[in-house]
Amino acid sequence: MNRKTTTQTRRIAAIFWVMTALFVAQMGWWIIFQISHVAGDISVLERSLELQRYRALEGWRQHAGRLEDSLRVAWVRIPSAAFNESLLDAMPAWSEAEVETPEGRRVVPKHDSAEAIIGRLEIPLADGKAIIVMGPRIVADWITREFPQVRYRPVLRSVRPLDAALTIDQLTIDPVAEQRVLDGRKKRVRMFVWEGSFFIVLIVLGAVAIHRALRQSVEFERRQQNFLAAVTHELKSPLASIRLFSETVSARELSDAKRREFMDKITGDAIRLEEMVDDVLDAAVLSRQSYHPQLVTTNLSVDLHAYTELYRARAERAGLRWETAIRPDVMVRTDYRHMRRAIGAVLDNAIKYTQHAGTGKIVRIGLTTAPAEAIIAVTDEGIGLSPADQRHVFERFFRSGDELTRRVTGSGLGLYLAREIIEAHGGRILLTSKGQGRGAVVEIRLPLHQETDAKA
Repeated sequence: MNRKTTTQTRRIAAIFWVMTALFVAQMGWWIIFQISHVAGDISVLERSLELQRYRALEGWRQHAGRLEDSLRVAWVRIPSAAFNESLLDAMPAWSEAEVETPEGRRVVPKHDSAEAIIGRLEIPLADGKAIIVMGPRIVADWITREFPQVRYRPVLRSVRPLDAALTIDQLTIDPVAEQRVLDGRKKRVRMFVWEGSFFIVLIVLGAVAIHRALRQSVEFERRQQNFLAAVTHELKSPLASIRLFSETVSARELSDAKRREFMDKITGDAIRLEEMVDDVLDAAVLSRQSYHPQLVTTNLSVDLHAYTELYRARAERAGLRWETAIRPDVMVRTDYRHMRRAIGAVLDNAIKYTQHAGTGKIVRIGLTTAPAEAIIAVTDEGIGLSPADQRHVFERFFRSGDELTRRVTGSGLGLYLAREIIEAHGGRILLTSKGQGRGAVVEIRLPLHQETDAKA
């Protein structure tokens, strides 16, 4: 079952990474496409702006033709005698007018005009004709209104017809408008590049997070399987021992000393089973974050002496040296039962992993104080931990190695329970090791109980 689940998880991870790689490749190609086409797009924009000049020239010719036609229709019945400056005020940008009649030629000047001449417009009248000399403002105003991206440069003293007064050489593209268009394109490309890069980074980070979650899921499944294997072993061994000794006591005539020895072993195995069940139940409670310690003021020095004495005999039977250095009268607030379980888990680990490193090794238990903290340090000369294992040692069900080949018994819940209990007391627990085969140090820090605070 575990192998099947792991294979499915790996298949999902592989499919996800392939999809992520394809999407990132697509985004990368899109960014490269945008960058590589910048020069071509700018060239197209430049040609588009250049085309505005020719459109403006053609548009002016059509406008001048319509203007002349409208003036012809409007003034064809006006007598030359009525043709004066007030009549010409409706004509934009005129400089002067010449009126030709059978009686002669008359000039109608514009007294406040000093405009240059760019062209002329002939308009028939009822009894003659008028020649209106136009200034450059008529073209400039029309170009500004119709083609704001085009600039007009007049040629002075032109006497061509008005529709031919404008040539292509007199038209240029406004450099500000041209630069604005080009900057807009570049800004758009930069936007594509930044947005594309942002989404690529976002996708990669999301993929890494999901991949990590999948790996954690696989690792958690592996730990659960190891936990089940460990619990099976931890339950089966004492049950088999209890059954064997019970059958022996029932089936044979034993001396009182032997009977007490067997009964002590049965009691010890029963206690071991009870502790295992308590570990599982406590882990369930702590995992739901429903544990709230019942704190009472206690002398940690006295309690720690009591805790350590429970394990001293076991350590000495395993051939270990047991050393203690406990500062007296260190006062803290603890939940006695759960604090005993937390410290017991640390001592149990120290003994188990040190006895596998050989006889004569030392386990040291110390209690000191720092400003506002009580510090319990448990130092062993056991098999140690790798840096990778040190990062996970307080996680639920974690045990290094393979449960089928591991020599040290346990469920992977001890240090997890210790951490949860210590942190619920407002403290912290740390484990350091110089590496495999070089022992480990577990440090428990608890808030000191200040007498002045208690009185207040």
